[in-house]
Amino acid sequence: MLFFFISIILLLGNQILTSILVFIPIRIVESLGSLSWIILGYLGLAFLGWCLGNNTSSRR
Repeated sequence: MLFFFISIILLLGNQILTSILVFIPIRIVESLGSLSWIILGYLGLAFLGWCLGNNTSSRR
């Protein structure tokens, strides 16, 4: 009886850990993959704005 109880607890724990550590990060990566071009475009525009912007704090 104790063996079955421990086996069930281990199987449930394995299922929970698998869903947390494997499937949820895969869903996050898939959702970020669909937004990657938009995010990359915004980062590129921000970098260009930073490079081409006036740096008035260093001028006296």
